[in-house]
Amino acid sequence: MSIKGKFLKHTKEEIKKMLEGTELHKEIKKRRSSDKKKVRFPERMRVKDVMKEPAKIKEDTKIRDLLDLLEETQRTCFIVVDDENKVKGIVTDSDLLKIVRRPRKRRGVWGVEYRCLTMRGAETAGDIMTKNPISVKPECKLEDAASIMRDYKIRHLPVIDEGKLVGTIDLRDILLVLRILL
Repeated sequence: MSIKGKFLKHTKEEIKKMLEGTELHKEIKKRRSSDKKKVRFPERMRVKDVMKEPAKIKEDTKIRDLLDLLEETQRTCFIVVDDENKVKGIVTDSDLLKIVRRPRKRRGVWGVEYRCLTMRGAETAGDIMTKNPISVKPECKLEDAASIMRDYKIRHLPVIDEGKLVGTIDLRDILLVLRILL
């Protein structure tokens, strides 16, 4: 250990001894214990209190229409439903990114190289959707929904009641609640 390191360690220990029992020492201890408190959602807070109206699409929705809808609604998640409002899948903005392939260099006219963006063989929402997504019920605790999102590394959850879609909740909604609580 360098001389500077020994000096700083020695000085730090001396300062701790000098501070013991003083008002400043008590205040520092109190501040440290309050910093470690856990943030908990209120027990009565349920998913139904935070959920919003879902953005629903059909399985045969074209990718181009989906991209237009993404721009119009400013949503990042669409729930794929059938005619009876039952959830078949979920399409998120990250699913849309998966259909784009890395640009490849190609030889054009007179040997000039250019990059070309290609799309994978997906034409409808049914081709790229995540089937049977994880979902929650409206009476589920908000804390449990947040745990599901964290454990499965997902940002969106459909809210299903009696087999039918009633809403969605996403990470942004939960973070908004946390911001209000803190």
